[in-house]
Parts: sequence; structure tokens; C-alpha cells
Amino acid sequence: VIAAAEAERQRLEEDLKKLQLARDAKRQEQKELCDQVQEALDSLSTTITLVESRKRHRKELVAENLIILRKEFEASKKKLKSDLKKCTAFVKKIKSGAAWTMKPTDMERDVASLNLSRYVEEVAAALLEVKLKVADLPTVVALCLAMHSRYADFLPSLVPSLWGVIHAKANEETAKLRRIYLRLLTEFLLNGILVETKQLLKLIAEVSGANNGYAVSDAMMVLSFARAAGFEILSTTPQNILKEVKLLKQQIQELEIFLVEGKCLDVPDNAAPEDIPQVI
Repeated sequence: VIAAAEAERQRLEEDLKKLQLARDAKRQEQKELCDQVQEALDSLSTTITLVESRKRHRKELVAENLIILRKEFEASKKKLKSDLKKCTAFVKKIKSGAAWTMKPTDMERDVASLNLSRYVEEVAAALLEVKLKVADLPTVVALCLAMHSRYADFLPSLVPSLWGVIHAKANEETAKLRRIYLRLLTEFLLNGILVETKQLLKLIAEVSGANNGYAVSDAMMVLSFARAAGFEILSTTPQNILKEVKLLKQQIQELEIFLVEGKCLDVPDNAAPEDIPQVI
């Protein structure tokens, strides 16, 4: 009898251990799902914020508003810092690449505090001298937005040189830079810094082989443009956004089912694994 009781006790302990492991596994699975949903929400929120920001910039930089912005700057620039030390330090920060560690808002603030009227060409030249990375582009765009809204000669000092690199014969050294410059020019278009699309669309038609039976001559350039343009120009939704939306829809549907059935989503400590819901 004692032996049978001991065996039963051990069996119950093993069952409890299995139950606890199963419960822990379910909770871990639920936590991972919660993390995935939160990441999807954060990603979609970032995308929406970016799209809305671009719309706002396009509205702010229409010709009529641009004239007003530049007049306001001209009227107030005497109050801004224009000493050699601060302005040259700003240019050096761009040339060295140190500027790209700044947040876009900090870059906007720095440009707004300086009178760079005598340094416009130097700022453009510094941008062309530094080796940009894709991760640098948000701050680069912020710089260009701030400069363009104040200085009419900024774009003419920068854009022709960007196109010069893109149209030049690609080699191992310039291939990556050409793609980054293409993305930068696409960002200019999306943010209203540029409004002329002819040159950009002509380039994409050439590298995608649109006029040659779609014999693609530079797939990486096409891919770079597609990633930057996305649904705002191409009306195509990126796969990552489709995946995130699908995940959220699935969770909403499952949550609605549980609410309709009156099931509680709180998991008590003594719940069996099969009672733990799979929704957040």
C-alpha cells in the first residue's frame, strides 16, 4: 500500500511538472505573440508618421509657401548666428559625417539657429564629399529640407552633382553611392524638395529596361528606387507592411471571437494549458 501511494505521489508530481512546463510554454508563446504584435504596431505607426510628415513637407514647400518661408528667413537672418567659427564648425560636422549621428529634429534646430548664407555651396560640397549610408538619410533629408526652405541656391549647388554621379559609368567604388543618391533624390521628391519627375522616371525606365523588352540593366538601382518610392509613388504595399497588417487582423478577429463567446482573457495560475487563449 505504501509503495502504491508513493508511486501515485510521484506520478502526480510528474503530471504537475508537465502541466507547469506546458503552461510556461503557452505563456512564452503568448509573450512572443504580444511582442510581434507590438513590433507590428510600432512599425505601422512609424510608417504612418513618415507618410504624414512627407505630405506636410510637400504642402509647406509648394512655390507660394516657399517664397513666404524664404522672405521670413531673410527678414530674421540678422538675428541668427553667422560668425565664422560656428558656421565652419557646422560645415565640418557634415563633411566628417559626425552630423549623421544627430536626430533629424536636432539638425533642423541647428540650421534654424545659423545664418549660412555665405556657406550654402560649402554645405552642398560637404554633402557630396562625405560617404553617405542609407541609415544617414533621415538626417540628410532634414538638413536639405531646412536648407532648401531658406536658401534658393542650395538645390542648384547640390542636385546636378548628385545626378552626375548617378549617370556616370558605375564601378565598384561608385555603385553603392549611386544607389544612395537615387534614394536621396527619391526622398527629395516625396518630401516636396523636388517636383520635377521626368529625369527620375527616365532613369528608372532605362535601368529597368522598359524601352528594351524589360531587359534589366541595373537591378540594384531598380530595387533601391522601389524601396524608397514604395506605395507613395508605385502604389505597391511593401511585403513587411502586408505581413504586419495580416498579423493584426488575425489577432483582432480572434479577440472578437473570445469576446463574443464571453471567454476571459486573464490566465489564472491554476489554468490548464488548453484553457490559455492564443490572443493578446
